[in-house]
Amino acid sequence: MEGAKVEVGSGGSRPRRRYRTRNWREYDRALVARGDLTVWISPDLVWHGVKGTGRRGRPRVFTDAAIQAVLMLTVLFQLPLRAAQGMAGSVIGIAGLDWRVPH
Repeated sequence: MEGAKVEVGSGGSRPRRRYRTRNWREYDRALVARGDLTVWISPDLVWHGVKGTGRRGRPRVFTDAAIQAVLMLTVLFQLPLRAAQGMAGSVIGIAGLDWRVPH
C-alpha cells in the first residue's frame, strides 16, 4: 500500500453548515428571554400548618407542600439550602405575599 492516500476524519458525514444570524435584534431579545423566569403559586396552596392538631409536641409551622416547594428550588437550580431559602423568600416577596419561608 505504498503511495495510498488515507483521508483522516472522513467518517462519511457531510460538513456542517454554519448558521448565519441575520436579525441581530431578534437574536439579542431571544438571549435575554432565556433568563426570564415565571413562577406560578397556586391559590390552593396551604403554606402554613394547621394549628392545634391535638397531638403532643410542637405544632407544625409549614405544610409538606411548602417544604417540598423550597426543596424543589434546590434541585432545579442546584442551590444550597440557605440559598434556596433566600430565593423562596424573594419569590414570595415579589408575589406580594406576607408568608414566612421554611428554614
